[in-house]
Amino acid sequence: MRFIPFSLIALSLVLVGCQVRPSSSENPASSAQPSPATTRAENALKIMPLGDSITAGHDVPGGYRTVLWQKLSDRGNTIDFVGSARGGPRDLPDKDHEGHSGWRIDDLRGQIEPWLAQNRPDMVLLTIGSNDILHDDAVETAPDRVRALLGDIFARVPDATILVASIPPMADAARDRQVREYNTELENLVEEEKAAGKPVFFVDIYSVVGLNDLPDGLHPNAEGHRKMAGAWDEAIAEVLNVRN
Repeated sequence: MRFIPFSLIALSLVLVGCQVRPSSSENPASSAQPSPATTRAENALKIMPLGDSITAGHDVPGGYRTVLWQKLSDRGNTIDFVGSARGGPRDLPDKDHEGHSGWRIDDLRGQIEPWLAQNRPDMVLLTIGSNDILHDDAVETAPDRVRALLGDIFARVPDATILVASIPPMADAARDRQVREYNTELENLVEEEKAAGKPVFFVDIYSVVGLNDLPDGLHPNAEGHRKMAGAWDEAIAEVLNVRN
C-alpha cells in the first residue's frame, strides 16, 4: 500500500485509561477517578466511515467496520464511530457510520455539512466514486467533485484528518479501466492537497481487494472487507504514529 506520512495539524487521540478534566461543579474527591464510560465518551478518537454501500456493508453487515473496530481496539485505542446511520452485526459494538447505498459523490456533498456539524469527527474514512462510474456520471470530472467534497469537510472540521481510499476493482473490463484512471487521479489529488498543507492521506484499496473478493463484480465479500479493514488499520496506525 502506498502511503506517505504527513505532519498533522491536529488529531485527537487518547488511549484507554486517560483521565478527563472535572467540571467546575464536581468536587476533587468525586472527580479524581472518572468512570470508564465518561472517559470513553470524552476521550475517544471520533472516526466517521463515509461512503456508499461498501461502507454500509452490502451483503456483509458492518462491512469493513467490524474488523477495523476490533483491530483498533486490540491496540488499545479508544474509538467512537460516528454518523447518522447505524448497521452491523452483534459483534460490532459501535454501529454508527455514514455509508449510503447507491450514493454518488455529489449525494455526499449534499448532506455532509449537518453530519459534520453534529459529530465533529477527528478522522474521516472516505470511499466514494463506484456509483459515479457504474452509472457513467461524468466520470472524467469525478475527481474534481471529490476535491470539492474534501473542501466541504475541511471547511466544517478544519482539524480533521481525511483518509481517501481508492475504490475496489470492477469485473467489467471497461468500467475497471475507468476505476484505475479514477484511482490514479484520486492519488494525485491527495498529493496536491497534502502539498497545500492539508492533513489528507491516500489508502490503496484497489491493490488489496481482488476480483475473487467481489462475488457480484462490485461489492466485497467478507474476505474483501477483511482486506479493506487491514488497509485502513495500517494507514490509521501510520497516521497516529506520525502524531505521536
